[in-house]
Amino acid sequence: MVKYYLFIIAAAMVLSGCTCLPDGTPPGGPIVEAPKIPQIYSISAAQNYMATALTTAFLQEFIPGKFVFLKAEFSSDDKKLKYMPNNTLKGMHDVFRVIFSESSKYRLISEISGVTDKSDIFQWEMKLFNGKDLLWKDSVNVNIAD
Repeated sequence: MVKYYLFIIAAAMVLSGCTCLPDGTPPGGPIVEAPKIPQIYSISAAQNYMATALTTAFLQEFIPGKFVFLKAEFSSDDKKLKYMPNNTLKGMHDVFRVIFSESSKYRLISEISGVTDKSDIFQWEMKLFNGKDLLWKDSVNVNIAD
């Protein structure tokens, strides 16, 4: 009896197929509009962006929930922004626990430098290395006036 019901369910699944798409050719162009990515981020939005991007990069190298030992090199042209890399790592602490270690083969570099033509805009670049190999790199522009 069970074999009979399984046969009927399997036959129904095979015969039903996908009937949710209309006949004809698909329309040209994008189906939905892509979100607009900002050119300049606020401080909190930049930290959130970098935490997300760095977490994604860490998933390629490290096991979530484990400690990650990093050698950190953080620099900033503005003393008010020097805390941003640490806040980014704190934003990732639910997935990865970072411990700073000078003997680690992994090195995280964060550089925040002023954009010459605008005093409120800074470029923030982060890089993750394994020895001399670049594993990940990303950058954002930050408006400190927001």
